[in-house]
Amino acid sequence: MRSNPSGTIIGIGARVAAATLAIGLIFGGAVAVGAPSGASAARVAAPAATATAAATTATTATKAPSVTAVPATATSSPTVTALPATATGTPTRTATGTPTRTATGTPTRTPSATATVAASATTRPTGTARPTTIPRASLRAVGSTTTQRGGVITVSGRGFAPNETVTLTLSGVSGTAASAVADPHGAFAPTGVGIPFALAPGRQTITATGTASKRSATLTIRVLQLTTRITLSPSTVSPGTTETVRGTGFASQEQVTLSLNGGAVTTSPAVITTTNGAFTATFVAPPTLLRGANTVSAFGNQSRNSAAATLIGSLSRTAQFYYFAGAPNTGSSHSFIALLNPNAQPSSVRLTFYFDSGAQFTKLVSVRANAEQIVSAAAFGFPEGTFGLRVNADRLIAAQINVERDGQDGDAILGVSAPNLRWYLATGSTGGSFQERVSILNPSATLIAHVQLQLLTPVGQRSRTVVVTVYPHTNDVVNINGLLPNHNVSVAAIADQPVVVERGLTFGRGGAGLTTRLGVTNAATNWLFTDATTENNVHTIFTVENPGDGGALVTASYSSQSGGSLGSATVYVAGRSRATIDVARTVRGGGIAVAVTSNANVVVERAEYIGAPDQATAGSDVFGRNGTSTRVLFPGGNTNGRDEALILYNPSAVTAPVTAVFYGQNGQTVTQRLTLNPGAHQAIAVNTLNLTVNHGAVLSTTSPVGFIAEQGISNRSSTVQVSSQGLAQ
Repeated sequence: MRSNPSGTIIGIGARVAAATLAIGLIFGGAVAVGAPSGASAARVAAPAATATAAATTATTATKAPSVTAVPATATSSPTVTALPATATGTPTRTATGTPTRTATGTPTRTPSATATVAASATTRPTGTARPTTIPRASLRAVGSTTTQRGGVITVSGRGFAPNETVTLTLSGVSGTAASAVADPHGAFAPTGVGIPFALAPGRQTITATGTASKRSATLTIRVLQLTTRITLSPSTVSPGTTETVRGTGFASQEQVTLSLNGGAVTTSPAVITTTNGAFTATFVAPPTLLRGANTVSAFGNQSRNSAAATLIGSLSRTAQFYYFAGAPNTGSSHSFIALLNPNAQPSSVRLTFYFDSGAQFTKLVSVRANAEQIVSAAAFGFPEGTFGLRVNADRLIAAQINVERDGQDGDAILGVSAPNLRWYLATGSTGGSFQERVSILNPSATLIAHVQLQLLTPVGQRSRTVVVTVYPHTNDVVNINGLLPNHNVSVAAIADQPVVVERGLTFGRGGAGLTTRLGVTNAATNWLFTDATTENNVHTIFTVENPGDGGALVTASYSSQSGGSLGSATVYVAGRSRATIDVARTVRGGGIAVAVTSNANVVVERAEYIGAPDQATAGSDVFGRNGTSTRVLFPGGNTNGRDEALILYNPSAVTAPVTAVFYGQNGQTVTQRLTLNPGAHQAIAVNTLNLTVNHGAVLSTTSPVGFIAEQGISNRSSTVQVSSQGLAQ
């Protein structure tokens, strides 16, 4: 969050004026700041080359990552070749089969042929002009015409004037609900219309009107007041256990996203669609399952209704793990490990550091009860460079790495509770001032990991796939600019051994801006964001990555702080490609909550830049949440010369009471309570709470629908902007 000279706080969307706080988030990309050198610099082989290297023990020899280029054509579709696990020894690094990629375009409309009657030689023209037939405008729903207050109805239309703007209005609501542009044939593509929470249940009308032709068409929809509920069976699980979820009270024939602690899970069926508002689906409890209470959430993509239930994790181990990749430790870039212990007893924490050489160091830290503790990586005397980290605690804590750079933008890296075989990173660029690097941590003590990096670009542009070999106990860095320069790039990383993947971006003059972000492990049809802004020279952009083979129709719906609809934007994203949604093209202002829905599984990130992205002085980046949670932890609060705000968003139609407990470094606690109305979002100005400059926070609710939250930290000179979505439980 940042402030203007008059003292108004502006942040990841946050602004504090007297006793009132409104917010606006600021965005970026993700990554390690220290540029790889020597052994950590990735080497790119010729497309058909095969390299063989002898591996030595994990703690002695320096091992440079092997990056093998996999040729790809612009007209094929990528395939993933399974790679066998290889024990540490003398591995042979061989390029996998040639993944291919198919560029998928948006289908074009072909006008029907018109029969023409030829006049005979003896026919005399009458001189009377045949009247021109004006097509009748029509409007139809793409999907269901039934939704919940706060939901969305997607429509398309035809019969309008070529290339004209078509406005969409909703009965009972003043102003324009959405707009679209007709193609040369007078048709407009599917466009989402947000349904305000204030709209009365019952039958309502959507009207489409051509601004030039004045042609109009209507569609009758049905708005419901739904009461959703989910049940879990069994209620206690271990990683690998199949969990059954049954839901009722959703809209008819709508897609539902299931999440665990705010992150999407892989379900069966892969896409859940309700029958008369009900569904049954299963998922396998992942390694990221927490010991004790976890939140399972179901979110209706069309009704925007949610329900949550508690799932108890039963783990054989008592420890809590967090993993990080790509943290910097140089003369000008510094990493500080923030550890939040909200328990009534002290916690013993083991920190294990990994480097590009395969060397490994372990340090022990004790964190007092009900307190936040900051640990400097530089204090351990490690060599300069980029490192990975595993945090092993004997109690349920939260961990984050705060990245500070001398005189430049910083960021925060949230830990993940387990490595994975698949990672996605939507935002990314190698053009202009952008420098992108991807860090990969292989925490295995014995197994080599082969990681296929699929570099996805906008449709019609060149893509590339390479295979990276990462040795045991090693954190390696891959220079994406060297692999695919001057492109906007999304990454899909697919490994044969569990790894952790992080992206770092620097941008602006002299690399002033920085974003760092660990990837997500699942694509989904629903992504929720607490805040967006176009105020104070902030550019907010949503990047949509479609890793699937088929196209995806994606709608971003915007709402005000009180839950009112501000319009929507819809984009088609071809398979194996990416696209962006610029908020300023649809709505302007701050304090904007955003719900992004899709008819196919996609990955969505929000980037905010202070200034034009290529010349930005700072930026931030977050992934959306795939569902709500009943508890969110923020371990990295900082008010040392900075402004901090927590933004909470209730995307459901049920009121959610929230309790926020803040923990200082000295054991001090401060409690705040607030009520989130349906569709509304609120902010907490942390600077007003008189905490120690470094602190943590735990937000919780007793509501069965849950909430989502985000943290924004910035300075008033617009050179620091940090966003974090917290650790959901």
